[in-house]
Amino acid sequence: MRTNVKNKIILALGSNTDQEMNMMKVEQLLKDLFGEVAFSTQLWTMPIGLTSEKFINCLAFIKTTHGLPQVSRAIKQLERKCGNTKAERSKGLIKMDIDVLKFNDTILHEDDWERNYIKTLINQDPFEI
Repeated sequence: MRTNVKNKIILALGSNTDQEMNMMKVEQLLKDLFGEVAFSTQLWTMPIGLTSEKFINCLAFIKTTHGLPQVSRAIKQLERKCGNTKAERSKGLIKMDIDVLKFNDTILHEDDWERNYIKTLINQDPFEI
């Protein structure tokens, strides 16, 4: 449901394939979709739970009138636009992974909050969510 109230969202973005190109692509797609978006710096990290190339990670801080269901559907579409497929993921190739970490006061993906790069990047929130 869309209202005039601005929801505050934090997304975690990560890629281990054509990392810099995919990060630039998803940042533009997020700006086109949401308009009011700010990004943290990007950090390179070792993969967690799989054997692959290094990841580039970033957080997106968004204000939008869209609700969580619409945002969740939209980010899955953005992952596909970046070339994500189940077949490639099964091989450890992640062109783009987007997770909602926080929607207003609701914390999601609680385990991700323990990751050092999330703890570092969250301090760059320009909206102070």
